[in-house]
Amino acid sequence: MSTRQSDIEVERQAFLYGDCWVLALALHRMFGFRMVFAAYWPEDEPGLVLEEWCWDHVFVETHAGYPLDVEGRPNLSKWRSAPDGYVRGFHLTDDPQEIATLLYSSEEPRERYYDVPVLPAIVRLAWQWPEAFSRMPKATLNDLPDALQPRIP
Repeated sequence: MSTRQSDIEVERQAFLYGDCWVLALALHRMFGFRMVFAAYWPEDEPGLVLEEWCWDHVFVETHAGYPLDVEGRPNLSKWRSAPDGYVRGFHLTDDPQEIATLLYSSEEPRERYYDVPVLPAIVRLAWQWPEAFSRMPKATLNDLPDALQPRIP
């Protein structure tokens, strides 16, 4: 495996299994994409209660209306199935307060599991899926370092 392939695999692991919210938050800040929380909740509850324990993947919805995560346009079937006794749903938002509520655990921001920079993943996505990035980003070049920080709005 080349270094490039191993770097891509490290990004893939990081932004699928633990730090998906970091990539989604950066894409939201830079391009104005809505964040999507793939969540599940017990069947016997009346509906989705957005708590930090109930979502297990975060990605974005592009301006064209399709999902985008580190793998590009993901196959959502794996995020549509729910464990026995649970219901699966997707919650879309671009409300900073709601994003902060979903990404905070009490007063602390969510823990990062990987020390993987987000910009190479965004560049790779823009190269592979240029139609998703056809609009001008919300962030200017001067804003990029701030937009890429994983802190919560």
